[in-house]
Amino acid sequence: MKISTTSNRLKELLEVKQISQAILSKTMGISRSAMCQYISGRITPKQDKLYVISITYGVSLAWLMGYDVPMDASLPVVTYTDEEQDLIFKYRLLMPVGREAIQAVLNVHYNAYINNRRKLHKPRVPKNNP
Repeated sequence: MKISTTSNRLKELLEVKQISQAILSKTMGISRSAMCQYISGRITPKQDKLYVISITYGVSLAWLMGYDVPMDASLPVVTYTDEEQDLIFKYRLLMPVGREAIQAVLNVHYNAYINNRRKLHKPRVPKNNP
């Protein structure tokens, strides 16, 4: 679903990547006046021009076209808390036997969590009273 315009996305790209309209127009192989028309929304760039921007600046073509997708062409960035980063760091330092022990403990706790969730969401059957 479209949630923005190509014009707005180009403006956002200029701001995020800290580039000028002149540089972007050179990237696209167009004149500065054509770039001004793209930025103002009077003209929408053809897909081949947007593709060049997408590849050059590492942004999603669909995002440039205004669709509700992440800006970055790659997978979304996952952020970790300090505690999660510490766990990952320590896990990576372990020998395989240590990693297996951590995985075994984690699996026990995860399975208990899943079983508990199933019990909580189990449909209740009403009892028949005589």
